[in-house]
Amino acid sequence: MPNDGLLASQIAYYRAHASCYDDWWSSRGRHDFGQEYRDGWNAQIETVRTHLHDLGPLGEVLEFAGGTGNWTRELAIRSDSVTVLDSSPEAVAIAKGKVSGTVTWEIADIFQFRPARRFDTVFFSFWLSHVPAERFDEFWRLVGRCLRPSGRVFFIDNAHPKLARSVRPEFFDAGRWKWDDESSVEGIDAVTDLTTGIATRLAADGRHYRLVKIWRDTELLRRQLDDLGWSFQIATTEWAFIWGLGQERSADG
Repeated sequence: MPNDGLLASQIAYYRAHASCYDDWWSSRGRHDFGQEYRDGWNAQIETVRTHLHDLGPLGEVLEFAGGTGNWTRELAIRSDSVTVLDSSPEAVAIAKGKVSGTVTWEIADIFQFRPARRFDTVFFSFWLSHVPAERFDEFWRLVGRCLRPSGRVFFIDNAHPKLARSVRPEFFDAGRWKWDDESSVEGIDAVTDLTTGIATRLAADGRHYRLVKIWRDTELLRRQLDDLGWSFQIATTEWAFIWGLGQERSADG
């Protein structure tokens, strides 16, 4: 299959880097860019959390790529049950220490996953940007197979760094990002080729790994999903995140 080697490297990265992942999420350590940055970041997390909360009860939830559980614990308090799928046992071990409620964990490659039942809600955070372009349609077919009629999808991901550069350029001056003629972006321990959508990252084990990183344009993403039979509301926060809520049109018509 296309990109198998790249996806294997991506899985290996998140296993090797699980112990440091929350440094990024919490804006600490090498990811500490000062209180102003942290306050803005946390405020935008709260914005997305509010949109998730506004959905009301989530029923039975399937979470793809749950990672270290930062959103799993949010899902657990709003659902009847959560099934978490992730390829990193190291990340899952961290997540289990954060989460209470009815949660089932499954260690598996998402692209090898075959759902045994359907769910009311499918959720994923910071995963869609790691789906290769060649497997985008395949992934959304999987999402469709996981949902009950009228089931909903909610996702969160990184906004393109050009948004932050436009809205809050002082964060670039602080060293958050470096650009190379619009063809690549350098972040903390990471360089991403904007043409290929491939990033090289330094993990906590001191090794470099290659992985997919495609920052999605909201309008293009909405059109792509529309072509695949989905109806989605997609928006950005001030500069940090995109989020989306949608259903298959066959389910909401």
